[in-house]
Amino acid sequence: MLRRFTVLVVALALIATACTDDADQPTTTSTTTVAATTTSTLAPDAPVDDDVAREIRAEIDELIVLTEEIRGLPFLTEPEITVLNAADLSDRVAAMIEEDIDREEIERADALNTLLGMMDEDEDLMQIFLDVYSEQVAGFYDGGTGELVVRAKADGLSPLDRSIVVHELVHALTDQHFQWYPTLENLGDTRRFEEAAALRALLEGDATYFQIVYLESLSVAEQFALATEALEADTSAIDAAPEFIEAELAFPYNDGYLFTLELVDQGGIAAVDQAYVDIPVTTEQILHPDRYVANDDGFAVSLPPTSVSGWTVVEDGVFGELGLQLLLLESVPAGDITQASTGWRGDAYRVLTAGDDVAIVLEYLGETERDAIELTEALIDHIRRSMDVGDGLGDGAGLLFEGETGYVFLDREEDALTFIASTDAAAGAALRSSLDG
Repeated sequence: MLRRFTVLVVALALIATACTDDADQPTTTSTTTVAATTTSTLAPDAPVDDDVAREIRAEIDELIVLTEEIRGLPFLTEPEITVLNAADLSDRVAAMIEEDIDREEIERADALNTLLGMMDEDEDLMQIFLDVYSEQVAGFYDGGTGELVVRAKADGLSPLDRSIVVHELVHALTDQHFQWYPTLENLGDTRRFEEAAALRALLEGDATYFQIVYLESLSVAEQFALATEALEADTSAIDAAPEFIEAELAFPYNDGYLFTLELVDQGGIAAVDQAYVDIPVTTEQILHPDRYVANDDGFAVSLPPTSVSGWTVVEDGVFGELGLQLLLLESVPAGDITQASTGWRGDAYRVLTAGDDVAIVLEYLGETERDAIELTEALIDHIRRSMDVGDGLGDGAGLLFEGETGYVFLDREEDALTFIASTDAAAGAALRSSLDG
């Protein structure tokens, strides 16, 4: 799964929200997250002139005051502003990605995503990630340094640039008041990726909501200029990426926005502030805000020991409702995906490796038996369409799939489901035996 690599220790600006009719519904938004194109004549690697940097900082000073007004919180300390040319900004983003991502781990992710039928064998997740962020990032808030980093332009900030700055200022402001950065960093370090994805959705949903509030204050001409600039943005890298990458990158912005909107509808800005105290912990809570309001954080599922000779456990975690949606995204019709993923009560997964081989075991629990049946049917469709392991044969109470690309076993009992996939058939069988034993 990609989520281990989308939980970066900085909140990167990937937003391009265009004109709105009202604060509740954006009328024009990109289907993915895109950054601003530049109308500046400043060369990408040209040194940033002191006058240009001073002008940009002056514009940001005005946006700081405006952000305090719309978010309803004061800055405790003024954020540090760093103005970089396009080349230096791209280099800094690439350096952060290189620092935050372990090469061995991303190679395992490549192998796992390929096994699960989510990526082609010749696709390189690290290169995709670098290409997407190099194309998309127009600025970001670095929680480690407290900096707001923006790209220099000879003609100052465009309307879209200013909206992105407001988005990032909301991050800086809420971090000062609620210290979300160390929490997010700890969740990533301890590999609690489902919780980290839920927190990211709160952060980006909050910032996107108030970005839209800012957009409403613009003149029609500024809104039109912003929308035009967003539509002209280069999205070739994200367009070329596997669909699940685009969907996972968009999740915290799109679904996080809807989550925040529900909080505001129920309790105003105070309800959003309270969410930083009572942090959402599952992607199900983001996708279904009523579960968050009801304090329903799912059921803890435990995996028994799965010792396989010569194999090492490299990851334990929660797949979550979002993870199920991403897995099924390119193989199952949208309506069926929603039906199959809704009803998640809890799960636990484990990833094991041996050299270049990888295996995963997932234990899922549905709210009802029907929920488990619907997910089982969707997984069978996905396996047959995307995993190149044949149509499957009945094996005991389950279905066994074996083909050139690996081994898959699927079994359901009442509201529980077991899914095993491995690039090595013997290891897959051993995992199955360990669960049966």
